[in-house]
Amino acid sequence: MDSIQADRLVGKCPTVSAYVAGFKVNCLVDTGSTVTTVTESFYNRFLRRCTDLQTDITFNLKGANGTCIPYIGYVEVDIDIMGQRLPNRGVLIVKDPIDSYTQSKLLRHLWDKGWTPINIIELNTYLGDYANRVDAKLLLEGFTFGFRIQYEGPRISTTAKNLVSAEIHKFETLAKLHDEVKLGRILGPFSKKPISTLLISPIGLVQKPDNGWRLISHLSYPSGETIDCIIFFDVYQSFWHHFVPCGVNPYHKE
Repeated sequence: MDSIQADRLVGKCPTVSAYVAGFKVNCLVDTGSTVTTVTESFYNRFLRRCTDLQTDITFNLKGANGTCIPYIGYVEVDIDIMGQRLPNRGVLIVKDPIDSYTQSKLLRHLWDKGWTPINIIELNTYLGDYANRVDAKLLLEGFTFGFRIQYEGPRISTTAKNLVSAEIHKFETLAKLHDEVKLGRILGPFSKKPISTLLISPIGLVQKPDNGWRLISHLSYPSGETIDCIIFFDVYQSFWHHFVPCGVNPYHKE
């Protein structure tokens, strides 16, 4: 097929200029689509500060080829396009595609330490007069270089499905994961396992008294084959001895 025939058969994408919440964008007009979408990166750059992300929707979004399109929620914004204003239109926020560059960038930070709110310099000052020098060293080195959990089990990879709470509150879970990534506490997402011996634990949500959500990891799954089961019991006894005198026994029943 020569270039002249190709030009006659393949047209240009029908893009037009539009204003989304007052921000000028070049958008694709698809008359066959039933939804309006923007990427998560666009949302974070332009809309995050001026709109509230809504997560109270549960439906499967699919492309023309049947492929599922992940999204984190939606916002309601005014859209100005082709001389018309469409007030309070729902716009889905779809996840950014994970390309090879993004994956390689993530892998470069795979072994970076997670962020901690503990001020190491201040901690070192307070621990200077701490009577138990062994524990002082343990705390300082732990918050500086990371704590060892005394895992002595096999180095094998496992998989797991998330808890029911994560499936029921899917969008709240995605929002919490996004916040954790933004705060530097976790890294991802990855298109495949970044570590060959990665142990995957189910995650879920627990509602807080203020109606917020707490993200949890089920480290005791599956029963008898988990990280918890292989950590030496005397480690727990040691921590229990130090912490129980400081507060109420959480397992005590009236």
